Amino acid sequence: MPTPITTTAPQKESGCLTHLLSEENWMSTAPQAHRGKNNSKMKHLVEVSLPRFQKDLEQEGKQLQSAPDNAPGPPNTPQVQINAAILKGFQIYGGVHCPALAIFADPHALPADAPADSTKRATQVAEDQARTSEQAEAFQVGNPSATVIRIPNASYFVFRSNETEVLREMNAFIAKLP
Repeated sequence: MPTPITTTAPQKESGCLTHLLSEENWMSTAPQAHRGKNNSKMKHLVEVSLPRFQKDLEQEGKQLQSAPDNAPGPPNTPQVQINAAILKGFQIYGGVHCPALAIFADPHALPADAPADSTKRATQVAEDQARTSEQAEAFQVGNPSATVIRIPNASYFVFRSNETEVLREMNAFIAKLP
């Protein structure tokens, strides 16, 4: 029976790593026909899941260090309960095994309420670009055959803010399909 390895942070929508491993030594007991699949799982675990897990732990550690010892936990609101329910069933799959197109706004356009101070704006852009680039790179590593497009200064709704570019990339991707 597979054993899930999971870490969750109920106050966040991300921060959960799930990867199924057999309770027994699945690399040595697997029939020869399944070893390639297990090698693929191991590669995904080492190259994608563990680095993601490490970054999640580092972020959680930073949050814990900045919180006072007597800080209360998150409030028991409907949103916190919804996030916890989502994370409880969260699972990371081992990649997409068909043609895939991923379009990222990298970095996102600054929101209307962005700080007026140019230094704060630059910091906000740099933080967003670091976070979004990391997501795009992780997707590419986990799905090496995927086409990953990055559109700078697009909104979260990239298909609205950059409709022409999205349609161009979609048409180019579809034209290459068998």
